[in-house]
Amino acid sequence: MPDVLSAPRLGLHAGDRRIAENVGWSVSDQGNQVAAAALKVGAFTLEGGSADCALLITLQPGAYTMQIDDTEGETGNVLAEIYLVPVTEL
Repeated sequence: MPDVLSAPRLGLHAGDRRIAENVGWSVSDQGNQVAAAALKVGAFTLEGGSADCALLITLQPGAYTMQIDDTEGETGNVLAEIYLVPVTEL
């Protein structure tokens, strides 16, 4: 994909409240869990140390908004995917 964001930040919102955020999936405290869950659901393999962002979160029923911006204020393209990971898989 051309012109990708170089420093993406993934935010998850419930209404106007940010409930989760990630910058660099592999350096987060959930890095190992994210990698394991991705394998189990057939998601893309993420490279350790990459700028890719990912969240592994349990949500209550409701409306949520995913927002992706660049920590350096740049513009570019992103690819966003959402997977349902059964709790028994974690």
